[in-house]
Order: sequence, then structure tokens, then C-alpha cells
Amino acid sequence: MEVMVHAREVGLTTVCNLVFPTLVTIEAAIGPVWGSHCRRARQLRESQRLDIQPFYGFDLSLGAGAAVKIAVNWSWTDELPPSAARAVIQPLSRMLAFHAFARPELDWTLELFAARACLTKKDLSRRLFAEGTSFRQALRTNRLSRLLIDLPGLGRLDGVDAVRYGFADRCQAENAVFDRFGLSLFQLQRLVRAIET
Repeated sequence: MEVMVHAREVGLTTVCNLVFPTLVTIEAAIGPVWGSHCRRARQLRESQRLDIQPFYGFDLSLGAGAAVKIAVNWSWTDELPPSAARAVIQPLSRMLAFHAFARPELDWTLELFAARACLTKKDLSRRLFAEGTSFRQALRTNRLSRLLIDLPGLGRLDGVDAVRYGFADRCQAENAVFDRFGLSLFQLQRLVRAIET
């Protein structure tokens, strides 16, 4: 899964709070690009790469006319049975992240995920809390990350697409995108483009 983020605006454009459940490679394509993660900012020159580990949050800042490729190294299969998935990914928050990223269109409920993890709802909530997250927070973060990657193929995000990513309507999706990435949905759609192969 790859997308190109291309800043056309004058000045600096920043996409905040990017988090993916898998390894991500950022490659500067054009112009000044800064990647910031683990409280360190780093300038990337053309063709220079930066690997971001799973679940690490990062920001991208692009100067006018700059472009950066984001490659999500995705190899998860949803067909794994719950016990095998737990063996691969121990923390429940990570298991939830992978499932929400892989299948954002599913109506993930606490009951459904608890059954998949072979736990009660109460035990699931407790374990997620112990890991420092909540069911809703993990679900929303990973659905939005998937939306960012799928955005070039969606065209104009309508109500049906918004529901597919777990939002009641387009307005709720727009608010969530702004809260997460610091950009409006319109701005994000103008920035993110598919990579032609």
C-alpha cells in the first residue's frame, strides 16, 4: 500500500499524528520534507528514506511543492483464527489495531472483538485499559489510518464511504479527520494521491 503526499500550497503543510499498525517507510520524492517521530525531527533529502516502527506516531511537514511517498508494509491476513492471531501479536491493543486496519468496514463492537479474542467484554476492556488505550480510541485511530491510505481511490468521500470507515455520516468523518491529522478532509484529499506504477 503506497500513497504520495504532495504539498501544493504556499508555506509549510503538516500532517499530524500518523500511526500505523505496521512498518511504514517514508521516502522524500521532491523538495524539503521533515519527518518527526520519537520527539526528533529529521529533514529528508530527495530519495532519502525513514522507517517508522509499528505503532509509533509521527508527523510529516512538507514545504511548498514537496512530495513524500508513504509505503505501508502490510502483510496481515484476517483469516488467522483468534488463537493464532494472539500468538502472533500478544497485546490486545495491537490485535485490535491490525483487525481495524485490515477490515475498517466491519461493524466492530466490543462484543464481536471480545468473542474473537476469546474474552468477556469486561476482561477485554480491562486489558485494553491496562495497555493504555480504549476500544473506541484504538478502533478510531486505525480506521483513520486506513482511510488516509485508501483516500486516493475513494474520490469524494460520501456518506456511504464514511459509514464504511465507521462514521455515522460525512460530517462526523470530517471532524474525526481534522481532530486526528490537523487538516480538513478537503485539504487531505488534495494532498494524498495514488502512486501510478
